[in-house]
Amino acid sequence: MAKNADPPRELELLGEKVREAKEFIGRLKESNRALTAELAELKSRLDGAEAGEDQKKTSPPRRPSKSAQSAQLELLLRERREIREKISHLLQKLEGDSTSSSAG
Repeated sequence: MAKNADPPRELELLGEKVREAKEFIGRLKESNRALTAELAELKSRLDGAEAGEDQKKTSPPRRPSKSAQSAQLELLLRERREIREKISHLLQKLEGDSTSSSAG
């Protein structure tokens, strides 16, 4: 009779892992949306700054702010890659857990 109790417990654990993964992916997606919006805003500001520089030929170029924006853009792109890697790792882990659960 103990064998009958094991599969439901395994299913409960798997279900819990799936719920946690779903919540985690939801948070990552929201973070990705926020980063994408911020990236679009930074690109827009950068384009505006470049257009402003074209209009003001007498003023010196704004290298520090453009450099800072480029650094921020690079940081956002790196964070986006990290999020993708985490999702990929999580999905691989879930696939591994589901195959080992179904094998047993």
